[in-house]
Amino acid sequence: MPGYSFFATLKDGEVNEGEHLMAWTPVGAPESGVLVPAAAAVMSAGKFWFYVEEKPGTFVRTELDPSRPTPDGYFVKEGISPGDKIVVAAAGQLLARETNPSTEAE
Repeated sequence: MPGYSFFATLKDGEVNEGEHLMAWTPVGAPESGVLVPAAAAVMSAGKFWFYVEEKPGTFVRTELDPSRPTPDGYFVKEGISPGDKIVVAAAGQLLARETNPSTEAE
């Protein structure tokens, strides 16, 4: 076919001959950003969020732009820096506690 050709190594061998695949490849100038794991994403009020540990025991909900998905999560350019700690387990519990704080004993 005329046009650009790309070759890739696939993680999973369950692709049959002639099967159509969707693939993305970066073009243009490199961009700085961080990979936010898919397990860190929570959804609330129609938006995606993740939690960053601001200081030990203090977590800040940060909006996630889901328009840059990767096989392992999301590429994020704002709201996080390399080395920041991200909540990847129980983020839904943090969201529930933040949006509906309970002052009564359970």
